[in-house]
Amino acid sequence: MNIFFGTWILVLTLAAFYIMSDAIQRRRTFYLFLMFVNVAVLYLIVECVMESEMPLSGTWIFLFAALTVIETGLIVYLHLWRKRHISLASIKDGLDGLTDGLCYYYEDGRLVFVKPAMNDIAREVTGRFATDGRLLWDCLANSRAFGSACYYDWGSGQVLGMPGGNIYRIVRNRCSFLKSPAYEIIAYDITEEYNLGLKLRERNERLAGQKKRLLEINDTISDLTIEKEILQTKVNIHDDLGKALVGVRSYISDNIGKKELLGLMNTAISMIDAQKINDRPDDYATVLKAAADIGVNVEITGDLPEGEDDKQLIAAAMRECITNTFRHAKGDTLYIRSYVNDNSEKAVQFTNNGEAPRGTITETGGLSYLRHLAERRGAGMHITSSPQFVLLLTLPDVKRNEYENI
Repeated sequence: MNIFFGTWILVLTLAAFYIMSDAIQRRRTFYLFLMFVNVAVLYLIVECVMESEMPLSGTWIFLFAALTVIETGLIVYLHLWRKRHISLASIKDGLDGLTDGLCYYYEDGRLVFVKPAMNDIAREVTGRFATDGRLLWDCLANSRAFGSACYYDWGSGQVLGMPGGNIYRIVRNRCSFLKSPAYEIIAYDITEEYNLGLKLRERNERLAGQKKRLLEINDTISDLTIEKEILQTKVNIHDDLGKALVGVRSYISDNIGKKELLGLMNTAISMIDAQKINDRPDDYATVLKAAADIGVNVEITGDLPEGEDDKQLIAAAMRECITNTFRHAKGDTLYIRSYVNDNSEKAVQFTNNGEAPRGTITETGGLSYLRHLAERRGAGMHITSSPQFVLLLTLPDVKRNEYENI
């Protein structure tokens, strides 16, 4: 029984000192006085019992129980209070639990506060724990690292890589809330962001490669579509020439009339003449079908010219603008507007929804051929590259030209 009560007294004493230390830290005079009285009464009772050698009666047990209830209630209260209130100790515990590093120091290098995470960083960078704030920042700012710490390029600056795999971004700020001028060094833990950035960079590189291959495939498809048109046109020419040759043979054998033979020959000659400069067909429907095959939508406003010469010129312009929209402007829609301008001339304007040319357009290849074709027709051709690509063709008034020639 004496051992039991001795242990009980020891536990009450330790609990009283714990409450007293918390009261001193929080500057709670009432709790400090209460525990002082508690300890004094406790040892007064023990001394009285030991000197008088009186047995422990129910009264003493009741007093011990009352002291136990009081101290237990205070400890529970303190525990609940700490969970609901912020104290200096809770702030320090919270900061220590974060993976970010934090260090405060005065201008002369004397440390004010250092987190354990910053101490680990200092040990890897300087070779020892943080003892001088200026030395630590000098090593961090000038990328001087010892041990297995290393620096990586990330975004617009550098980040510090630790042996454990953590990545930190280091920032220093000047503080004004302390009595003397001081600085804070913050090491932000950006491990997750850094790893996500690496994955994103790899995916972007992969997507860039895939985009390049898709563009090459699209160019190949476009070339194949155009070659298919050319091949079909050559097949048509071959068939017409074949019919003409068969007609000549039949004429020689007196199986066909001269008039029919001349019709076949004129058809073959007109097909060959239309393909002297450009082997591509000049039919609107054929050009629109080719545009649909390569994924370019053509929106036409107004009525396109139907004369043979005009049709050949406009169809050639349509082909060239479709190709430029798909390959160079990276667009998917060609806009064609046919109207009569102020000079009573038929005008056809070509624009697209793609990117504007980066510089002045040089008329080579298809554009050079198109200008040659326009000059043969007596049409005007004007190209604008800013703020967007515009090709304007103005067709001469056929009736007026005929009147002037009379």
